[in-house]
Parts: sequence; structure tokens; C-alpha cells
Amino acid sequence: MSNEWFELFSQKINYKLDSGLDIEMKDFLGEIDNLKSFVIYTENSKYFIDIEVKKYTAMDVNVMFHDILKYLEYQGMTFYTNNKSENSIEYNVISAIDVENGFYLKLNFKKAL
Repeated sequence: MSNEWFELFSQKINYKLDSGLDIEMKDFLGEIDNLKSFVIYTENSKYFIDIEVKKYTAMDVNVMFHDILKYLEYQGMTFYTNNKSENSIEYNVISAIDVENGFYLKLNFKKAL
């Protein structure tokens, strides 16, 4: 059910890229010791981050995700879903001030090889 709600909200928000958000993402992720590497890219006014995690456990990834979310989210609303597999966890995030101002972020945490 949560993915249906996510899709509903996802279609209602007007996504915008924010150069300040780009900088905040790079700065914040660069400070996390447990990351082997990360790549940030955009497509269709949406953000995508692929992250390789050195010490990969569902608990560690969950803590990292929530730390990132606390740092980046807008005050109006934040909604997310996750999909877990053995070696990766993907989070889809919508955060908005209102329906006119928001961002979409897909974070993909993978176990570093």
C-alpha cells in the first residue's frame, strides 16, 4: 500500500532542482566514514544517488538514511518508501515545502565489493 501512496504523492509535486541541495548532498555524504563511494546525478528534475557502503547491514544503512534525510528534507512534508534485497536497499523520497516546491530523491545503498 505504501508504494501506491508514494506514487499518488509523486504525481502531485512539482519537482525542482536546487543547486544548494546539490552542494549539501555532496558535503554531507563526503563526511560519512562508512561510505566507500557515491555518485549523484539528476534526470527529469529528480535526484539519484548511488552509494557503496563499507560496513553493510540493514541497521547501518537505516541510520545513514535517516541522518541524510534529517539533513536534506524540507519542512512541509517528507514521504519515503524502501525496497530491500540481500545486498542493497533503495529509498524513494519526496520532500516538499508545498505542491509547488519539492524534490524527489532516489537513494540506492549497495554493499561495497
